[in-house]
Amino acid sequence: MKTALIPCILLFLAGCAGAPFTTTSDFDREINYSAYQTYAWVSENPMVIPEGSTTQPSPLLERRIMDMIESQLQAKGFAIQEDAGSVDFVVGFTVGTREQLSVYSYPTPVGFNTWNYPYGWGPGPMFYTETTRTTQYTEGTLAIDIFDVEKLRPVWHGKAQGVVRERSQDEQRAILAQAIEEILATFPPL
Repeated sequence: MKTALIPCILLFLAGCAGAPFTTTSDFDREINYSAYQTYAWVSENPMVIPEGSTTQPSPLLERRIMDMIESQLQAKGFAIQEDAGSVDFVVGFTVGTREQLSVYSYPTPVGFNTWNYPYGWGPGPMFYTETTRTTQYTEGTLAIDIFDVEKLRPVWHGKAQGVVRERSQDEQRAILAQAIEEILATFPPL
């Protein structure tokens, strides 16, 4: 069962509404992003798996993510080149999971005093106890980072996070494509 999660590292639990993950981004406000035209991958294998990640992704995942990122950047008008030294920016990404534990405590009614209820005095005070529930889950993260080649520093960071779930191959690809599209929706920053 655990091996089914490995290729699904970025497949997130659908919430009641909206995307099955949350996205955020941050950027360097001193950069003129309108001057960017070309990019390359930060290395031949741009996928980083952080130390402590609880699952190992499928080796096929790296190429899928690269293809999806290239598609999004191409749609924005950026041209990919092989030589990282002659481009405006380079791209890398991180994929990882970690085990999380949620703890919820809430008051639970355990009864009330009914000894005088039938005689019109109404129920007595309600008694409560505290109930605590814990849930363990695996959180997945995909982060995309963009580095300025001339300035040799990171200039943009975007990520999607959500709960990893088992899904069909088609659902996996659709959710991954949606996550990458939503992450890169804020690049370049306006």
